[in-house]
Amino acid sequence: MMKKYWPYIILFVYLVFLALSTINTTSTDLWVEKNLTSIVIVLIFIALYVKNIKFSNMAYTLSILFPIVNTMSAYYGYGDNTIEVFNNTLTLQGDIFEKLSHFSAGLYAYPLMGFLIKEKKIKSEWMTILFSIFIVGFITMDYEIIEVFTAIKSGAIDALTITSDSFGVIYIQGDIFMGTLGAITAAFIYIIKHVFEKEKNSV
Repeated sequence: MMKKYWPYIILFVYLVFLALSTINTTSTDLWVEKNLTSIVIVLIFIALYVKNIKFSNMAYTLSILFPIVNTMSAYYGYGDNTIEVFNNTLTLQGDIFEKLSHFSAGLYAYPLMGFLIKEKKIKSEWMTILFSIFIVGFITMDYEIIEVFTAIKSGAIDALTITSDSFGVIYIQGDIFMGTLGAITAAFIYIIKHVFEKEKNSV
């Protein structure tokens, strides 16, 4: 029963989370700008569901992580969150939610793989997996450009500093790396899950 209604459950959880994040947010303008991306993605999944283009529960679970983490990032703002252990260990200057949002964005490779393989858009499964990784990796790079533009516009980052400072360049590359790592992780999850299912069905 729960499997049948799982997409509705995680959508409800996200909407509650989104509503609660409006309370005492660090920057209303930043919250709106960052959450617009998440809301558009959620609406796309809803539209696909209405058109009977449905994904697995695993795909929906991985897909909802980005909107949730991105909402947390928008709530606290750039360079500000409560997880100090990450600040000290990873020297991310309080920006762990930003890194996690890029990683979770890469996880969209999972539903893309599932859709392409199900529809047999590409004959080889392995080519489909590699194609999904590259496509999502490319999209995360575009997303990073939008993120930098948003940060500059909000005044959180100075345009001259981020282009001239080596840390700024490394910071951007780190975000792109996290997105690509998320796509690779999604590929591993997809492979392990489907290998396990094939072995289970063969017993």
